[in-house]
Amino acid sequence: MPRKVRFYAGCPVQGCKNSNSSIYWYHAPDNGKMYIYDDGFLECEDCETKGLIIDWLFDCGDHDYEYASYQGFLNMIAVLGHLEADEDFVDDCLEAGRKQRKRFKGK
Repeated sequence: MPRKVRFYAGCPVQGCKNSNSSIYWYHAPDNGKMYIYDDGFLECEDCETKGLIIDWLFDCGDHDYEYASYQGFLNMIAVLGHLEADEDFVDDCLEAGRKQRKRFKGK
């Protein structure tokens, strides 16, 4: 069964100045807390909207909504692992990202 942790990480958009500044992420429509799963999914706690990280748009306040890039994803997972998750969780997230690498929509 996939494990989840509170989504507290830097912005996964390529080139964003907030990529190294971890923040708690919230779902814009309902301000619900966001969680990241070790299988590469994100989920809103309140409305239970769930999807692959590659399909979400991110707005950290520095730019409008944009897709994560693969490089941004890797940086985000590195920061997440340092702050919120254990080594096995991080390894599983990285593996999920590698499987989806060619599908990342960000630049």
